[in-house]
Amino acid sequence: MDLIDAQAALDEARAGRLNDAQVKWLAEACHGDPRGQAVPYEVAKWADLWPGDGGSITRGALLDMGAAPAIDIFTASYLFGMGERGYGRSRYDRIRAAAPELGETLERVREIGRCQGPVFAYAQLYGGPDYDHRRRPGTPPWSRIASYGPAFFTKFLYFTVPGALILDARLAARVARLTGNDHGYLRNGRPVAWTPYRYAVYLHWMNQAAADVAVSPDLLELTLFNLAVADLPPRTGTTTPAPTDPEDDGDAAD
Repeated sequence: MDLIDAQAALDEARAGRLNDAQVKWLAEACHGDPRGQAVPYEVAKWADLWPGDGGSITRGALLDMGAAPAIDIFTASYLFGMGERGYGRSRYDRIRAAAPELGETLERVREIGRCQGPVFAYAQLYGGPDYDHRRRPGTPPWSRIASYGPAFFTKFLYFTVPGALILDARLAARVARLTGNDHGYLRNGRPVAWTPYRYAVYLHWMNQAAADVAVSPDLLELTLFNLAVADLPPRTGTTTPAPTDPEDDGDAAD
């Protein structure tokens, strides 16, 4: 049995394809190397877990971790996503305390992703194939982890599973703006619980858009993350106001 309707996901992504004006605009906006993205953090709070120096963690440093234990990449990717948020370390400690077998769980997810692809790995951490069948954290055969939603676990997937990309509240708002499809990513301007199907649509769309703009998917992802959503050219014929960014996506779509 298929996890999702793969053809429907591809068709939806194609329906939201960038128009020529959007392609030109984004081609001018995309530049640089994603590896150089540096996220500042409070060294004192993380010194026992992250041996880096200089008070920032770079995307390149995580990409270079390669075959490191999954728990180490979890820590680094969580720090990369949390940055200087004051509650970041305390939430990290709660996640670890509530999941004593976290390392083994993440190794399993990484292996599933490498064998079956990023959407299957996403479904593991999401807790099921769709919202109606989503299971509570710690319920086999899924690998859902309490207080660890897609806005953060897609960062882990990006650094461990080929083809995965980050999806958080900022990116959801920007893709909704460019595609004119708010309902798939947002509800009343807030992120929804993105299903594995929605993640499949997102991956198709990002790869399609990156090819049209002639950049790598992760450079497009970083560019969209950094741009103001209201500055993005809306899809022709849409009149929906640009969504606003949430003050904090720490719980986005959990």
